[in-house]
Amino acid sequence: MIKVTPALKPASAWYGGIRHPVSQVRSKEIRRDSGYRRACWFNSMNILKEVLKAQVYPAFGCTEPVSVALCAATAAKALGKRPESMKFVLDAATYKNGMAVNIPNTGGKKGNLLAGVLGALVGRPELGMEVLSAAPHAAIGKAERLISLGRAGMAVSPAEHTGIYIRAELRCGKD
Repeated sequence: MIKVTPALKPASAWYGGIRHPVSQVRSKEIRRDSGYRRACWFNSMNILKEVLKAQVYPAFGCTEPVSVALCAATAAKALGKRPESMKFVLDAATYKNGMAVNIPNTGGKKGNLLAGVLGALVGRPELGMEVLSAAPHAAIGKAERLISLGRAGMAVSPAEHTGIYIRAELRCGKD
């Protein structure tokens, strides 16, 4: 059995060491030079651009089901075989937010469970948040079969897990 829980960094970790230039200049100098205020504003915009470049990336569909699919794809790649059964454990917010959103390329099908099973069948975590873009149409039928046979399930994580928590447990035979 392979368990994968990706570690996510909070947004503040990227912005943590950057100080605003105004805090490093005395107030008299700011009053004397109005051009410095403009320079500070442009510098602040450059800092904001850098933060956005580091944290904003394309996703294929709503991020909750895609996150479940990415975790499942990572576990499937680590397993190295086609999984026979799957269990996903999610935090309450991810569980709730992903239940009613459409999954791309599925013809309007919804839910974290289907997204997770598709991610495990695709098994290509290198695609990142676009992992579901590689799901062939035939994989949807296979995923629905696994779910209907009871070989895939989902649960809400215990209260001790705070923040984003996604765990994929994939099994292949006795592995």
